Amino acid sequence: MCGTPAPTAAVVGTGVLLLLGGMSFLLGVQPLIGGTLLVIFLRGVSFKIHDFGTVQDPPMKMGEVVNFTKNMALLGAVLILMSYPVPWPYSL
Repeated sequence: MCGTPAPTAAVVGTGVLLLLGGMSFLLGVQPLIGGTLLVIFLRGVSFKIHDFGTVQDPPMKMGEVVNFTKNMALLGAVLILMSYPVPWPYSL
């Protein structure tokens, strides 16, 4: 696989980052902190898990490129949302 140290802890940790960051954005509670958690997740996962430069099989490489660029688009969206003034007018 990709050699992630302590994969169980990594799955739990990234799950917590996604859950707290997503709930923060959804509810509009401390969106800067939630956005930071999502940025940490996307930055770490994108470059470690979707490392398309090391994949040799062309279809698998294309899949990694697609997932990497999707994560970069999500990262950009999170950064844009973090620039909105707090409190968010349409938060739950």
